[in-house]
Amino acid sequence: QDGINDLLLVRGGPFSELDFRVFNEWGNEVFSTPDQSIGWDGNYKGEPQPVGAYEYVMRGKTIDKKNIRLYGIVNLIR
Repeated sequence: QDGINDLLLVRGGPFSELDFRVFNEWGNEVFSTPDQSIGWDGNYKGEPQPVGAYEYVMRGKTIDKKNIRLYGIVNLIR
């Protein structure tokens, strides 16, 4: 079923600054963006990544200058 949860995106904000990163189980970065409209599609350098747990880290600043830092685990399934 295409279209459902195809991208891992940052919601909320709006943000004046954003740093969103995703890491694999070995701590290697597989995705990063400063753009809230760009999400991770489960690929790295065009290659589908293995099913499993990935860590995300988001650091940002809202337009009213509030610092936000979120992190957690997301499960990639296919």
